[in-house]
Amino acid sequence: MVDKAVILAGGTGTRFLPYTKCHPKEMLAVIDKPALQILVEEVVASGIKDVLVVVSPQKGDVVDFFTPNSRLHSRLQEGNLHSYSRLLHNVERMANVSFVVQPTPNGTGSAVLLARQWVASKPFALLCGDDVIFGKVPATAQLIDAYKATNGKSIVGVQPVSDDQICNYASVDVGGSTCPTAQVFDVVEKPPLGQAPSNLASVGRYVFAPSLFDLLGDVPFVKGERRLTDAMQALCTQGQLYSCSFVGNRFDFGSKLGYLMGVTYAGLNDARFASQYRQYLINLIRNN
Repeated sequence: MVDKAVILAGGTGTRFLPYTKCHPKEMLAVIDKPALQILVEEVVASGIKDVLVVVSPQKGDVVDFFTPNSRLHSRLQEGNLHSYSRLLHNVERMANVSFVVQPTPNGTGSAVLLARQWVASKPFALLCGDDVIFGKVPATAQLIDAYKATNGKSIVGVQPVSDDQICNYASVDVGGSTCPTAQVFDVVEKPPLGQAPSNLASVGRYVFAPSLFDLLGDVPFVKGERRLTDAMQALCTQGQLYSCSFVGNRFDFGSKLGYLMGVTYAGLNDARFASQYRQYLINLIRNN
């Protein structure tokens, strides 16, 4: 049973160092909720109530958002803002959210290793905070189903990307299989243009068996980072990694354009004002 989830709240690698003092991407608003809340809602909708968020030392906003605030509740009640108080309670109660600090941005693999004691030898879902996914069936739930169907093999969520974009992702080699769930034979981190084994990209959703931690502990540092993909390659050699081609609309909130596209998608699918927003966009395009 997969009943724990780890969310990486960005800033895991050395390439993020120039941005550590910026506002956390995970707290950027998607209409009326931060992106990180959407990820927590995804795992809750997938049947998971225990969530560990890996944060950098600079991301106090993330911790504050999920920490109960009795003083704020009192102020809202005194101001007769009861609906806002209820919304705040819903956020605080929707999951058991814990935090661990990654003191140094030394790779995704190092960030995941910080969760080892908390996971406690159980399978767990892993979500990258930059990847926000909308869909009728939560992406994490689809990966959990694949985990069960493969009798406990680790699962990497994949989606196809264009040939000129795969060099920005880890390319997942499934030997040409077209099945939604398929054995993975290799994972190539950011392959050179034209050398990717496939255009299936690893896109920030995983379900791992606890054996991942032993493999991560043996992964050497490359340019100051312990890479998750190196441990995934070790799982491949053991025949223990499968892919899940999940259904959902994914947006990369680590990209400014990806964020704009994600917010637009959310607006067009929000029943409260989808019609008005769609008409606004139509008029905007016509006049520009």
